[in-house]
Amino acid sequence: MVASLAEIIAAIGVMISVIYLAIQVNHSNTEARLQTHNDTLTLMHAPIQQFLALPELAEIVRIGGANPDSLTEAEWFKYSYYYMMQFNMYDYLYLAYLDGAAVPSLWIGTDASWRNLLQTEPGIRRVWREWRHGFADPFQSYVDSLVGEIENSE
Repeated sequence: MVASLAEIIAAIGVMISVIYLAIQVNHSNTEARLQTHNDTLTLMHAPIQQFLALPELAEIVRIGGANPDSLTEAEWFKYSYYYMMQFNMYDYLYLAYLDGAAVPSLWIGTDASWRNLLQTEPGIRRVWREWRHGFADPFQSYVDSLVGEIENSE
């Protein structure tokens, strides 16, 4: 009888440990998603802060999106590197979303913004064609499919 009681107490102890571990894992997952959210916002804001501090870059970004052929070689260099950094952020968030580490609403909003940029700004599509080799699948295939859809519908 004492042995049976000891087994019941041990089983209850194991159940409490499993519940505690589940709570800790859930807490860790929440913290990881919040950190991914913060990291993504930091990556999004860094290039924006650059053109806020540099009015000439803001003008290059404005013109380059709509009419990339009107930029000088030096301006195109700045524009393409600016958007390459932005594509790095998009890649980071895409992979975090696939891994479940990103808050879905952040991915949905960011993806919608990128779809709009790719749709309305030929300069960004040109940057993608020039820099796509720097990104691995599945992100490369994902953006290729977006660009393909847009260019096929034009």
